[in-house]
Amino acid sequence: MMLNEKITLIEGREDAYLEVYARPQHMGKKRPAMLVIPGGGYGTVCSDREGEPIALLYLAEGYNAFVLHYPVAPNCVSEGGESLPLIVASKAVAHIKRNAERYWVNPDQIAAVGFSAGGHLVGTLATMWHYDCIQREAGVSGEENRIAAAIMSYAVISADPELSHGGSFRNLLGADAPKEKLDFYSVEKQVSDKTCPMFIWHTVTDQLVPVRGALALADALTKAKVSYELHIYPEGYHGLASCRSDEFGSDVPAAAHHAIGWTDASVKWLHECVGFEG
Repeated sequence: MMLNEKITLIEGREDAYLEVYARPQHMGKKRPAMLVIPGGGYGTVCSDREGEPIALLYLAEGYNAFVLHYPVAPNCVSEGGESLPLIVASKAVAHIKRNAERYWVNPDQIAAVGFSAGGHLVGTLATMWHYDCIQREAGVSGEENRIAAAIMSYAVISADPELSHGGSFRNLLGADAPKEKLDFYSVEKQVSDKTCPMFIWHTVTDQLVPVRGALALADALTKAKVSYELHIYPEGYHGLASCRSDEFGSDVPAAAHHAIGWTDASVKWLHECVGFEG
């Protein structure tokens, strides 16, 4: 038996919802949860390849999975002038925790995995969850929207032109966003002792999002003494998702095939380094 449903996160909005893939607890133990956040540059619909297929991979590993669909341009700014996707992500985490019994989930073991711009969204959720401006608009308090671990997959990190994908920030904040706002949503600038552990993976040859962003994030985590694991693969273009051949076939460079190990490595990291029970 599996619970599969769609949950609207903002009343009247069809672009903010959660897809649920939940199996009953196993041998009396609640399952850890994985919130999957697809990419798309904050400017298109959320990537299908980075949604359900990823959720099913973690479901097979003993996680109950949730796929977040969030607003994209030109609807990325909240009424209070903040990231509406971050508000929606906060609502999603709070919803999972508030319904942990129904979803057979351990509320203390909720991780999020994000890809490209979805990785940026995971990064802001991991570093900015406790900000008053975010919690107030999301209608949450305390640690209701706090995740326990973040998996950053070829993620957009910084507004610094040498580190990032400028189009994602333009879609998120607008073409005329001031430097202060761009810095505010640069993940590496918001890392603190309240940031959860992170698993980061990227490829050197990513043609859209520079690998230097991942290195800058790792440097910030090191300085803040936040635990992380970093994998830099030598080859592979942007958008590898699960790296499975049934998605890309012969289009995947041969040297990128070893990047397929990122999913197994992330599960091992969650269990051995973060303390999740699978």
